[in-house]
Amino acid sequence: MSSFEGKLVHGNGNHNILYEAISLDRFDGDNLKSSLYWLSHAHCDHMKGLESHELTKHLISNPGVKIYCTDITKKLLRHMKGYQHLHRHLVTLLINEPTLVLIPVNDQSQGVCITLTAMSAGHCPGSAMLLIEGADGTVLYTGDFRLDKGAASLLPALHDSFGGVKKVDHLYCDTTFLTRKTMNIVSRAECEEEIVEQVKSHISRGNNYHVVLKTKAKLGYENVYRILYERFRMKTHVRAEDAEVYSGIPEINEIVTLDNRTQVHTCWRSVQGGGLQDKNAAGLVSHGGCDTLNRPGVEVKVIHLSTMWFALTENKHTSVKVDSDTVRCCYSFHSSYSEIEDFIRYINPCYAYPNVLPMDATMEQTQHLLNSFLSKRADDASPELCQTNSWKSVHEIDSWWIAEKRSTNNTGFSSPKKPKLENEDNGSEQSTPTG
Repeated sequence: MSSFEGKLVHGNGNHNILYEAISLDRFDGDNLKSSLYWLSHAHCDHMKGLESHELTKHLISNPGVKIYCTDITKKLLRHMKGYQHLHRHLVTLLINEPTLVLIPVNDQSQGVCITLTAMSAGHCPGSAMLLIEGADGTVLYTGDFRLDKGAASLLPALHDSFGGVKKVDHLYCDTTFLTRKTMNIVSRAECEEEIVEQVKSHISRGNNYHVVLKTKAKLGYENVYRILYERFRMKTHVRAEDAEVYSGIPEINEIVTLDNRTQVHTCWRSVQGGGLQDKNAAGLVSHGGCDTLNRPGVEVKVIHLSTMWFALTENKHTSVKVDSDTVRCCYSFHSSYSEIEDFIRYINPCYAYPNVLPMDATMEQTQHLLNSFLSKRADDASPELCQTNSWKSVHEIDSWWIAEKRSTNNTGFSSPKKPKLENEDNGSEQSTPTG
């Protein structure tokens, strides 16, 4: 759960605010005075105030004020109840494409120029980190992210044309699992293979054998649906409201269905107080499952996808059998302690700050851990003391739902890109606001 309050506070005892006109993943309180917004992804803890009348009034009264996000996030919001009215106020950034943006100040004839670059965050469809470059220094805001060890070396926007790591002055980092209980989390690839085997062992017994994927978040499991479709040519049954959200994303829409005759379902969601004991057909239906799961003779297996249970119990397995028809599978959208450390040590920013309060920790303890990953402690560092890291080859790392083709030079890096103006016409809806 995000603890970030929207402003880039420089916490070195001075509590100065960097890029004061910008708000990230918060749209309430003092953030309603901002001139530029960034939405990293469409999870509710990063959307506080986004649906409010106050924000809408602010956007209408100030036409130059926009909300930046990825194209997929924009399409998701267009089909999410309560957010459709924001469509004309959204401007999309292409992944790994630097964009020169003018932040309105006072009136439309004045402003401050900055460069914004979105990078794949590997958290859920549309999720992206944001690199800000301008007069207040270089800032990297991760939002929520899940990147394997070594993945930072594969992000083109973090490197210059010679392969060196750009100097990052301030890093605002997802610290959800920066706790020793989650030192290492099984990779999503391993978890997905385990889920495939669990599904296969059940549905292969006959047409009356159905699987329910018990999920928590509304977004983030789409790669599981894709893999199950590829392996079994079987779409995942979703609820009508989820199908509506997915309808604007062809890559996802083609792997989910409203046809409840399929044997894979995620049409049921947990309710407050609901637990794994609610696995029988009657329980599933009462909590929103489809009629098929209540049909006589249907055998239901529940696969509970989560991370927190494995973290709290410090269980290192990929899956744990609860009983004859219930299994827990570890599946995380957030980087582990060791992945966060690897990411920070590679970038080696001057300062690093936590975006999330981890379980069983204080912000002071979390800040201390982040400082320990820096080559120069954050409370002693100054920009001129920041060091860069050694060269590593770069390859494409974008998630399957936002993969893009890039030309490369003989170093393995993308050719240096001149930041494009935000109103520069490149023939794509993604570069400009649309009504």
